[in-house]
Amino acid sequence: MDFWAVLGRIIHSRDADICQVTDVEVNERGRIRSTFKPCVLRFRSDKDNDDDIHFALPESLAGTYISCFSKQIEKVIQSSPC
Repeated sequence: MDFWAVLGRIIHSRDADICQVTDVEVNERGRIRSTFKPCVLRFRSDKDNDDDIHFALPESLAGTYISCFSKQIEKVIQSSPC
């Protein structure tokens, strides 16, 4: 399934969830910090059967999206008056 088909299914999803992992860090003072990090996007669109569930990695979606528009983004940056 190509990027635009996946994006369309996510946009038209009737069921979506972000699965997260907890990252726990202990600093040098002994303080504990935990953060939730998205690891998998689970979705089912209105075009899917009830048994069909799709999974996508958030970083993969973001990377593909950026690569689709990288030339346009570069043009905007280069044309900026700064």
